[in-house]
Amino acid sequence: MQYKGIKLTNTAKGREMWDKSEEVCYTDPRDQSVAQWLEEYSSEGLEAHFETELKGSQEENDMHFRETGSAIEFDPCPAAMHIARCIRLIDLGTTMDQMYGKEKHNVFVMWEVPEEIHTYTIKGKDGAPDKEVSEPFTVGKFYNMSLSDGSHLRNDLQSWRGRAFTPEELQGFNPEKMVGAPCMINVVHKPRKAPKTGVVAEVMSVTPMPKGMQAPPQVHPSVYFSLEEGLFNQQILDDMSSGLKAKVMQSNEYRDILAKQQGRPTEGQQQSENPAPVDDGFDDIPF
Repeated sequence: MQYKGIKLTNTAKGREMWDKSEEVCYTDPRDQSVAQWLEEYSSEGLEAHFETELKGSQEENDMHFRETGSAIEFDPCPAAMHIARCIRLIDLGTTMDQMYGKEKHNVFVMWEVPEEIHTYTIKGKDGAPDKEVSEPFTVGKFYNMSLSDGSHLRNDLQSWRGRAFTPEELQGFNPEKMVGAPCMINVVHKPRKAPKTGVVAEVMSVTPMPKGMQAPPQVHPSVYFSLEEGLFNQQILDDMSSGLKAKVMQSNEYRDILAKQQGRPTEGQQQSENPAPVDDGFDDIPF
C-alpha cells in the first residue's frame, strides 16, 4: 500500500541522510535506559529536556498519526509482544539540543500492530453524523539518525534483521526498505509525567518474525518522508500531525529547502557532496 500514489523508490539519495561514521554519536535521552539517564544527567536537567521532547512523541503514539478533525483521546497500544509492521519513517532533520549544546538529527519510526484493533468515534462537524472507525493500534519511536557503532538505531535494526551489519551493508543501507517490513515489537507502558495521568506506550525492542510466521497485510498507508534534495514532498509534510510538522519545520534542512525555493544560498551549497553509497544487494533480509 502506497501513500497517495507516491512510489517508494530505491535511490542513493534516500541513503545520504544517514550517518555512516564509526564515531558513536549523541543519543537522545529518551532513547536511553533509565540507568543511563541517571548516570549521565541530573534529575533537574532530565525533567526539563523530557518535558520538551515528549510532546511530539506522545502526540504520535496517542493520536495515531492521523488527522481526525477533532480532539480525540486514544488508548495507548496494549503492552505485550506484538506482530508489527513498519509503516512510517519520518526524517525530522537537524535541530539544536539546548540541554547538550549541540545539534542532533532525529528520525521518527512508526509501526502498526495489525492484530490489536482500536475502535473510536470521530465527532461529525457542521451537523454531520459521528463516524466510528476501527483500525490497528500504532506506536512510534524517536531515534538519533545514526548508524554508527553502538547507536540505538543501529542496535534495533540489527536486532530486527537478526544479524549485524557488514561494512558493505552499512554503506549500501537504504532506509526506505524499513517501510513495510514486518517484525516483532515489545511494547511496555510507562506512567505519564505529572500532572498528566495514565500511561504512554514505548517500543522497548524490535526482533525478527519467528520462522514460519507471517504478518497480516498492512492496513495503514506507507509513508517515507525525507528532507534530502529530490525526495522532499510538501504534501506529506502538510498531512503530518502538528507535533511532527513543527519539528520538521524547525530543522536546518527545512530552512535550506525554503532558502533554495526563495533563491537564497543554503548551508548545504557550501559543503561538498558525499559520494553515493553502493547498492547493498542483500535481498534475503528485510532491509
